Formats: sequence, structure tokens, C-alpha cells
Amino acid sequence: MIIMDSWVVRKGNSLVKVPIAAVTTTSPAAPSTPQSSPSTTAASATTTNSRASPSPTADTTNDNNSTASATAETPFRFVSFNVPNLFYLEDRPNATTGERLGPTTFEQQDAVATIAYLRGSVIRTYTLSYQSTTNLSKPAYHIAANITAFNGTKWSPIPNTANPRLYLNEDLFAALDSAVAIAHNHSVRLIIPFIDRWAWWGGIEAFASLHTKPLGNATPAAPDFFTDPTVTANFFALVTAVVNRTNNAVSPPRRYCEDPAILAWETGNELQTLAGGRVPANWTLAVARTVKDVLRTQLVLDGSDGARTGWQEEVLDDPDVDLFAGHYYDFVMAPAAAGSDEEQGPVGWPVVVTAVASAIGVMLALVLWMKPQWIIQSTTRKQKRQSLARADETRTGDQPLDNLFLQSVSQSSPSTADTTTTTPHLPNPPHPRHRPTPRPLLLLLATLFTLTSLSLLALSLSTRPTQPPLPQPLSPYPTRLANDLFTITPHRKPFLVGEFGLTATSNVRDLLAAVTTANASCVGAMLWSLRFRARDGGFYVHDEGGGYEAYHDRGGAGMGAGVVRGAGFGADEGAVMALMRGAAAAVSGVSNASLAVVPAPPPVVLRTGNATTAANGTAVVGVRWRGSVGAARYRVERSVVGAAEGFVVVTEDGSEAVAAGGTAAAAEAMFVDEVGAGVKAAWYRVTGWSVAGYGKMSEAVRLF
Repeated sequence: MIIMDSWVVRKGNSLVKVPIAAVTTTSPAAPSTPQSSPSTTAASATTTNSRASPSPTADTTNDNNSTASATAETPFRFVSFNVPNLFYLEDRPNATTGERLGPTTFEQQDAVATIAYLRGSVIRTYTLSYQSTTNLSKPAYHIAANITAFNGTKWSPIPNTANPRLYLNEDLFAALDSAVAIAHNHSVRLIIPFIDRWAWWGGIEAFASLHTKPLGNATPAAPDFFTDPTVTANFFALVTAVVNRTNNAVSPPRRYCEDPAILAWETGNELQTLAGGRVPANWTLAVARTVKDVLRTQLVLDGSDGARTGWQEEVLDDPDVDLFAGHYYDFVMAPAAAGSDEEQGPVGWPVVVTAVASAIGVMLALVLWMKPQWIIQSTTRKQKRQSLARADETRTGDQPLDNLFLQSVSQSSPSTADTTTTTPHLPNPPHPRHRPTPRPLLLLLATLFTLTSLSLLALSLSTRPTQPPLPQPLSPYPTRLANDLFTITPHRKPFLVGEFGLTATSNVRDLLAAVTTANASCVGAMLWSLRFRARDGGFYVHDEGGGYEAYHDRGGAGMGAGVVRGAGFGADEGAVMALMRGAAAAVSGVSNASLAVVPAPPPVVLRTGNATTAANGTAVVGVRWRGSVGAARYRVERSVVGAAEGFVVVTEDGSEAVAAGGTAAAAEAMFVDEVGAGVKAAWYRVTGWSVAGYGKMSEAVRLF
């Protein structure tokens, strides 16, 4: 266990660690009242920036506005995991109500210790959960408005919320308190998003729905999450309450904002408008200001889906927003609905062609109206030349055509001297087919051409998609990273790959190679996702879709020892986890040899109740245990004499690659042992093994 002894602060486009004693935080005299709406913050964005950056002192003033000694700085980079279950279990619903539960201390300890063992140093959690109008009768959410029907759940009112008053679920927040405390004790830092774009745990739509009047009314539709004054005021008040929360799980108690274990508050997860467009810049800046107004030391991560929708310049340049992230997956994200009023995407060739045609039509119409003689005279001259050419074909001699034409014209002029002179032969008049086109007809054609072009232009503009993914979603991961760094780095802000995965192992390898060789502006990458050991043995498993499963410590220990892989453990686990361990060691500056640690803590043999007796008197005993971080396999020993002596090894290849069960009694056995006939009792104990050796032995437990 390594107790946290430093803050991580932003310095330019990189992150650095500075000793806690070297950091002087700055905080306003009193927290500001949450903004009523993003529109009010937009007007004051320029003036508040002057507050955001205190005057430099003799020390180095870091860009996230904490003052730290320049002599003690060390770069901070990481390769790690998203751990969505760290304070709210989605993989273990209540057997009776179906609601989600909080993890146990053992489970949280295992998750954080696994990340520390892997040299990950950072965990990105998932968001807080929110009640909505469709689940008003269920209490298992972090934030709720309707609590009248809930008995046995402790709620705290959130200050400065109204219409409706919002409440914080103390039972669930206790799990977050514990997660922060455990992370601090293992020197692992957390990135915590406030709210989700999606509805997995109740996101922006759920929060907005709580503001229907009366609560739960389906009509009219819920107000807009990003712009409604009441919704935004309540959300900013919620942010203030969470960041300012006192954590009694640490000693002495301290506020979340005072704990260096929280690396960053993320404004949300993959935030977009409901139409798929950009999050309003003034909303993002309002959330950032709200966090910084409590205490300025912690970082703010922009949680908008900028890798798809692009980032706004005012957010990129604002000093209160410290970090930006992209989520890289192989699947294509759906574009926004056609005709939405969101910011439009790049102009395609149909728009360009119709725009040029429209411009030509407009110019032609103007010429016909203002200078029709240009078109008519030009046409007349051409038709005359064509007529003269036909006439010349019938003449004899070699007189030049131009001279003949001039002579004919001069001779055809009236003469007072001889009015009887015979008019010389002139070329035949133009054929009716070659006469000048009437001006009204030309005007009509030009007008029709212009109107058609303008209609096509309007149609092209109205049907082009809103902000397609930037860059294209199926481009290679290293290409996406290079493009995003090209966008973010000029604004002197760090960038991280906040999520990636659900892809071929080769893609994971290529991205990790790009991250480890990138400059300091790329601060890290986080794989989706890691699931930890369960209270009743084995691991929590999660089907991510597309044939991919969540990952586990050592890929589920024992899978490489000839053990059949259990359901919930992907075929790519071993290879991907090895890549992650190597990349994490590389960016943190440690050797792979340092990853060889003795498994800990000691396993715990569980009383599974799986022992049975065959007709011939042979006992079949199912053994299950809670495992140890870093164990590659397990030794299982049995004694038929007692708990203190007579133990023999029954396997050296015990595996914990089995899914967590609903109860210990119903869970799948990790190892099945056959005891000879006539045996009256059997005790079992287990120890984990790694290349560094065996860990401590578990206590012996009688299972038969």
C-alpha cells in the first residue's frame, strides 16, 4: 500500500505531480451561487476568466490555478482502465427488487489494488445515477426527487435546489466515500463523470424529466437539460454539493475537493444534445466554474463527445477546463436527426455544385435585365457571319468576304445622285431558325435555371448530416489520436483517450504503441472495461456486445493453465491484459519485472454448500474462494485430519475464471474434489501463485 503524497496539476499541455506540501490551493471566500442558466454564464465568461488565473508568485503558477514548487515536479502519464462498478454495481442486481447495489469493501479494495498492481494509477468510474419519471418508485439512485415512498433509505436534501427539491442517497454515496478513501490509500486517482448522455443509469433525459410539472407528468415534454433555467440551476447546485461533500470514510474527514485522490471531475460521459449536436459551450464552462468555485486544485475534464462533434474554441481556450478526451470504438455513431438546428457538418460536393450553378444563374439573370444588348448583339453578329458564309459559297471570284460585306453595305445606302441605281445583290436574310432569341424567353429560361439551382441548394443544405464523426469513426486508432492531438495541443491542453476497446487485439496494440511514444500532451489511455473479484468468489462478468467481454485481473487467473474458460471471459483477455501491463509500465517509467509481486491478500475459502455424497460413499466437494490480486493460479490443499495438520496438495492449477454467483451456495465451484469413501470430514485451504512466489495461505475451512 502506497499512501498518496502528491497532487496532479496541469502545466501547459501536460500533467505533473507535485508534493502535497508544495501545493497552495486558492479558493473564493465563499462558494458562488449556482448559475441560473448557461445564458447568464456566457455573458460573464470574459470577466470570470480574470478571476480564474491568480497572479503569479515566486513559485510556478500551474494552469489549473494551484501554486506549486517548480523543483518537485514529475510528469504524470498513465495507461489504465475504466471501472464502471467501483461505487455502483450494474452486474449484481438485488435478487428481490432487481435494483442495483453498492459494492462491498472487499470488492472495492480488489478493484483499486488490481489497478495499482497493473501500474494503472488512474481509474475512470462511471457516472452518478439518476431517478426519472419512469422509475419514481425505486430508491436505488444517487439523485432523486420523489422520496416519499422510500423507507430505510437515508436521504439528504441538496441545497439550493427547487422545483423540484432534489435529494442525495446517503447509502449509495457511502460507497463513493469508500472508493475515494481506498483509492487514496493505494495512491490511485479517480476521474468521476457527473452525468451520462445515455440512459443506462439515468442520464440527462432522466434528470430533465424530474422537472416536469407535476412530477411524473408525461406531457408536456421534459424541458431541455442544457438550456432550461430551472434544470441548469438545479444541476449546478448538485455539482456544488457533490464536490463540497465531506467524506467521513477518511481520517480526518475532508471534503472531496480537498482530496488529491480525485484527479478530475468530468462534466459528463459522451455528452451531446438529444439531437446529437454539440453541448452548448456556456453550459460546459458553467460546470467548470462551479467546480473551480469550490476549490481550484482539482482538474476539470470536458465530458462532451468532442471526438465526434468537435470542440468549441471558447472551451478549448478557457483556463477552467483542464483536460479533453476522446472515446475510440469501431462502430459508427448515428448522426443527428435531419433538419435539426444544431451546428452543421462539412459541406459536400452536392452543395458545392448547386451553389455554383445558382451563382451562374443569378449572374445571367442580372445581365439580361441590366445589359440585354450584350447577349442580343453578340447573337446577332454570330448569325450575320453565318449568313454571309452561306452567301459566299454561291459567288465566283476571290474577293474577301469582309470587303464584299462592306461594299454591299455602302452601296445599299440611299444616294441622291442616282436613285435609280440597282441595289447590288446582298446575302440572303437569316433563316428564321437563326434569328436572335427574344429577350423575354431568355429571361424566363434564366429565371427557371436560377430557381431550380437555388431549390437544389436548399435541399442539399437541409439534408446533410449534423456534425459527422471527426475523424471518421472507422479510421485506425493511432490516426484518430494524431488528429485529436493536432486539434487540442495548440490550445495548450492535455488530451487522453478516455475510452477504447471492443476491438481486435491488434488495434489495442497499435493504440498503446501510439500512446506510449506520444509526447507529454497525450497523458494516457483507458481501456473499457475492468470488472473485479466478487464477494462470493470469481469475478463479475459483463457482455460488452459484438463478441467482447469485460476484462479481469490476469485475464482471469488459470486460463493459461489448460483450464476451460468460463462464460464471461473473452478469448482475448490474456493477450490484451499483457499489452496493458506492458504499456502501463512503459509510460510510468517502471520495468515489467516490477509487476512480479506476491499475490495478496490471502484467499478466503467460502462455505459453498456444494458437498455431496455418492451412493458408493465417495464425497464430491466443490471448492470456491475469493482470490488474490496478481495470482496467476492457485494451489488447493485438503486435510481429512483437521484444520491444522495433514494437508496434501490436490491441485496446483486452480482457476478463479468463473462468474460471480447470486449466492455463495448457488455459485459454480472453482475446483471439484473427490474424497475417498469412508472419509467423515474434509478441510480445505488455498494460496495464490505468481512468478514472484506463493502468497499467504488462507485459513482452513471445513467443507465436508
